[in-house]
Amino acid sequence: MTTLQKIKGSFVKGTPMFNKTSREQQKGAFFVVTYKHSTRLFYCAYDFEHQYLDVEIKHLKSRLGQLSFKQDRYEKRLIKLANKVTGVCFGSKKLARGRLTQKTYHAHPERWQKDWVSARYGKMTISGRKDAKSGNFVFHYHLETHTLTFKAIDQCVISLSDVVFPYGQDHVNHAIQTQMNLKDKKKYGKPIGWSLEDHGDYYIVKCLIDVPATPYLNTSTSTG
Repeated sequence: MTTLQKIKGSFVKGTPMFNKTSREQQKGAFFVVTYKHSTRLFYCAYDFEHQYLDVEIKHLKSRLGQLSFKQDRYEKRLIKLANKVTGVCFGSKKLARGRLTQKTYHAHPERWQKDWVSARYGKMTISGRKDAKSGNFVFHYHLETHTLTFKAIDQCVISLSDVVFPYGQDHVNHAIQTQMNLKDKKKYGKPIGWSLEDHGDYYIVKCLIDVPATPYLNTSTSTG
């Protein structure tokens, strides 16, 4: 922008001057701006000054203002990250505050403890790995027996029997069988994630796989 401002100043003084290395040059009575794949030609000094110089300077000033604002915002964020201790609340803020604000929890602390443990440890999601034999190093689904096994932190193997998916069982079987049959899993494999949800009397098991989109989707409401 400094070069453009110097050129603008020379035009104001009535003696147009150009930097030898800039893309803006004067060729005889014409003013030329050379780009990589194109060239702009101005037939008089007035058009070059107001249609090109003023527009470019205004655009660059606006861009510099945006970058300055972004830099200031990031610097403030760095200061905040360096000085402020980040807090983590397990089991939701609402439940943490309810320990002291709700009469039910205040009168029965054991009830709050039970709900807090359920909220904190009630769900577990393990992302898959495309280079794993069955798409996941922790979970393994046995297609023949519909048994899901996984390793706990203490290396104890836990088995869940009769794990059947009412919707999408074919997709799960196809994804796991395809993954197990692949020879070059690092190149062609796809990760298979698993999620467990504890609802007290029962568990919900979710298999996270990529399902191809349906090519023909009926959007008519007349047929349901």
